[in-house]
Parts: sequence; structure tokens; C-alpha cells
Amino acid sequence: MTNPAGASDQLMALVLQAVDHGLKLIESGADVVPFLLTSAAITVLTTDTMDEAMAVVQQVMNSDQVDCCAFVYDSYLTSGGTRTEALSVEGYQRGQPTPLRFAQRYRRPRPAGFLRKARPLQRLGNLTYLAGDTQVRPVS
Repeated sequence: MTNPAGASDQLMALVLQAVDHGLKLIESGADVVPFLLTSAAITVLTTDTMDEAMAVVQQVMNSDQVDCCAFVYDSYLTSGGTRTEALSVEGYQRGQPTPLRFAQRYRRPRPAGFLRKARPLQRLGNLTYLAGDTQVRPVS
């Protein structure tokens, strides 16, 4: 993927790392609690609302401690009238007025059952840069 809208190589590396980490959580059967990834740490955001989590992200970006970060949460992506589970990543970069939004659609793994084979986690397509009116809704 080429860097969209002037995203730095450092930001894109964080976004890709964040997607990999989030998908590993889903593959293990864990819920994806919103988290913030910087070059130094992963911080789980155990807030009550997405607005509170976003406030934490803004505090981090307003500090002089990081140049970029990736905020990750589980969501549903609606595109072309079809709703799909997706891992959403908002990439924040110092000097950019708005975050860059990405989504990785996926199908959850399924354990084997009576007359049913197990199905591993499936990435559906590639990481997508979201521009325009694509609807993303956090899983609540």
C-alpha cells in the first residue's frame, strides 16, 4: 500500500503493526478493547465510551512525547450497502489536522463443531484507506 494523503513511513508502519496485533487478538478469541499504539508502547484504553478514549488519544498527541500513533478498535464497516466486521485504525500524525482512517475487514475464526470444520481467521481483502462517506461504527 502506498502512503495515502502524505502519511509518513513511521505512521504507516504503526498502522500495519496495529492491524496485525488486533487480528492476533481476534484470532486468539479475545475481545478487542480499544488500544493506542505508539513506537514506544501499547496502551489499552479502558474507558467507558469512545469519546473518552478519543480524549486520551488527543492528550497523547498534544503532548510532545510522540510524533504519531495508531488508535485501534473493533467495528463494522458498511460499504456498498454491505456490513462487515472490521478492525478500524485511526492514524494520528503531528502536523496533520485530521486522522487518517483505515479498515481491515475480517471474518472471525470458528471452532470445529459437530459436522463442521474449524475456520481460521480470514482477512477479507487488503487494508483499506477510508476516505469520504464510508460508514464505520464501533462495536458496542
